[in-house]
Amino acid sequence: MRSWGRRRPDDVEALTMIARDVMRKLYCGADIGISGGNFAVAETGMISITENEGNARLTTSLPKVHIALIGMRKCLPRFGDLALFFRCLATAGAGQQLTCYQLIYSGPRRADEPDGPDELHVVLLDNGRTRLLADAEQRDALHCIRCGACLNVCPIFEMWVGIRMGRLTRADRQRDYSALSWVAGIQTLSAASSLVARAAKRVRCGSICIIICCRTGEMRWRPGRVFLKS
Repeated sequence: MRSWGRRRPDDVEALTMIARDVMRKLYCGADIGISGGNFAVAETGMISITENEGNARLTTSLPKVHIALIGMRKCLPRFGDLALFFRCLATAGAGQQLTCYQLIYSGPRRADEPDGPDELHVVLLDNGRTRLLADAEQRDALHCIRCGACLNVCPIFEMWVGIRMGRLTRADRQRDYSALSWVAGIQTLSAASSLVARAAKRVRCGSICIIICCRTGEMRWRPGRVFLKS
């Protein structure tokens, strides 16, 4: 806030308005907008971005050039597959039936369109994913859709957020400091032993993962609904 020449207000709405005033000018003046992508569709060449805030829409619409960086594992065969994955992503990640913004891009702005980039460049990232695909024991990791549901039950993430956000007691801090300092990159791998042991007793990520549940039959899909089997 000081770098913007503003005093930080206590009111959330006032703080939001300051951020909107400052950030929107940066979006409008940017030459290039760089985004990720939740999915890419091989059938049509489209890319999709799912969000609730609207920041990605500003990034991809206002600058003259849009560059999308997408991991190759996020490619879906058919456009119709988006109906399933949109619902899975929103339900598992945020407990919503659908997120606020479902953005689908098929190319740069057309002549009859009032906004959008003049150029769209899609970069498909390998970064070791083909090697992972060739590994029969590890390739299942590529099924992850990055919904974040596993973080809600992850003991490591829970403790780390507690330290950063001040939610742990002093005793908790002292007990977990050695392990958490390794997470922060301060100490060696051996310092994380207590955290790993504690986490091993509370492994719940497999039971909450929507992809694992769908593949094992614990979750069913019906048009318009994703739900756990009773």
